[in-house]
Amino acid sequence: MSDWLNFETTTAPNPDKKKDPLTIAISPLMVAGTLAQNRRTPIYQAWTHVLGKLPPINNIGQVEAANPPPTVTTLHDAVACFGGLQRPHDDESDGASVLVYVLAPTISVEYSPSMVCLARPVKVPSNTVLTVQVRPYFPLQGVPDGINGLVTRIEPVFAETGDSRLPAKFKTRYGQRFW
Repeated sequence: MSDWLNFETTTAPNPDKKKDPLTIAISPLMVAGTLAQNRRTPIYQAWTHVLGKLPPINNIGQVEAANPPPTVTTLHDAVACFGGLQRPHDDESDGASVLVYVLAPTISVEYSPSMVCLARPVKVPSNTVLTVQVRPYFPLQGVPDGINGLVTRIEPVFAETGDSRLPAKFKTRYGQRFW
């Protein structure tokens, strides 16, 4: 595997802010699924908005030097955290175990091959937030010990009218708002 597919573990705020942060990893199944669909943007977004660094690909300095540069974040920059999806998620009929972190970057990174680099910065529409879904780690998923959860999806969603830092219809979209 090349370096851009070798993810390190990171931390995320615990939904209970009084407890220690969670240790999370990027799901190998998410990576395999996005690559199978020839989609690299979610992988680039995992680097940029979950791990807090631009993806290690050739000439990424061109993206870093862009004006404006990508908004580099981690899950500690989340503006909200929800528990449970009101829809199926993987093998759960209601997505009850899923944590959803909401990020509000202004500039993201997308896959866009050119003669210079395989990525480019892209403005995130003002009516959009980025959600990162984290599922508790289950030992049969082949992930190292000490991991509390796996990032299973990174999705842009429309923002709530009147509060552009929260997902649209968040009161019915998710089970519980932690913060």
